[in-house]
This record gives sequence, structure tokens and C-alpha cells, in this order.
Amino acid sequence: MRTSAAAGLTLAGTKASVLQFPNIMVQSAVKPIVVSSANGNKFKHDGNVTAVQKAFTMITQGSDVLDA
Repeated sequence: MRTSAAAGLTLAGTKASVLQFPNIMVQSAVKPIVVSSANGNKFKHDGNVTAVQKAFTMITQGSDVLDA
């Protein structure tokens, strides 16, 4: 009987920690970051902007991060 009571208390404690609300990040508090492979920081097609620069500009201007 003791082991089942201890197991019940353990499960109750686990459920409470899992059911937390997600954190809400305010846009001004989050610094933008761009993750890229090595070729994302190279100029393509004789352009003057790399993919990383373009993505960073789009994110800081408020575009959707998945479009950047």
C-alpha cells in the first residue's frame, strides 16, 4: 500500500509541473538571430546582400520568421 501511495504522489507532482503555461516573449525583449549553413553568408548571383543579411533585415522589419 505504501508503494502505490508514493507512486500516486509522484505522478501528481509530475502532472503539476507539466501543466505550466508557456512563456510569452515580448518582441522588443527578444533579440533576432539567424541560423544558416556556411553558404548562407556568401553572395549569390552577383548580388550585394547575403541570405543571412536579407533574413535578418526581414525579421527586424517585422516579417514572418518562416518567410525570412
